[in-house]
Amino acid sequence: MAILNDFPITLSVEGAQAGGTAACNGYGGRFELVNGYLHVGELSQETALCGDPNGEVMRSESAFMQALGRITKGHGEADRMTLFGPTTQLHFRRLPPLPIADIVGRDWLLESVIDGDVVSAAIGEPATLRLEAGGTFRGSTDCRTFTGTWVEAAGRLVATQSEAAGECPGGLGGQDGAVVGSLDGSLPTIEGDRLTLTVRGGKGLVYRRATD
Repeated sequence: MAILNDFPITLSVEGAQAGGTAACNGYGGRFELVNGYLHVGELSQETALCGDPNGEVMRSESAFMQALGRITKGHGEADRMTLFGPTTQLHFRRLPPLPIADIVGRDWLLESVIDGDVVSAAIGEPATLRLEAGGTFRGSTDCRTFTGTWVEAAGRLVATQSEAAGECPGGLGGQDGAVVGSLDGSLPTIEGDRLTLTVRGGKGLVYRRATD
């Protein structure tokens, strides 16, 4: 099964509930121990196509979901976990903690937009982002403002609710879409006063911390 760098596969387990991202789409279900065997209950899954012209992402996703449904045993040690089935082994490593404390409670200004190998400077008036420790966020794309709620899930920032207000002229539509899209399952990293939000498919945003 091919694991694509830009479309990682994640698994998060809390009690009997499990879920994560299968390359592109989110999934969830129940893990139950029955007579010494691990039983994976019926899994729900999103159905977005994820901009996959060659079908590689969906093949990776399909192979993982099929393998997950055949799991009967599991073993964890230190920062590694392996799930076993009659003809299947799935190997996972623990994700490092997100730098949440360095992100929340600060104002961030959009500096650049990443699309694969192309990095473009932000345009228009400064676009902003602010996440609060209580699980809310607000900001702007330059042409629209937005608010919502967020959680940390499977090593990523995930917007659980989001609402935008305003309209965008043609020249700013691309930046607007990139900003709004980055709030749905981004991997945040901090380097100095720069915050990078990386989303699947080699896309992302770079923010600079606003001065107090």
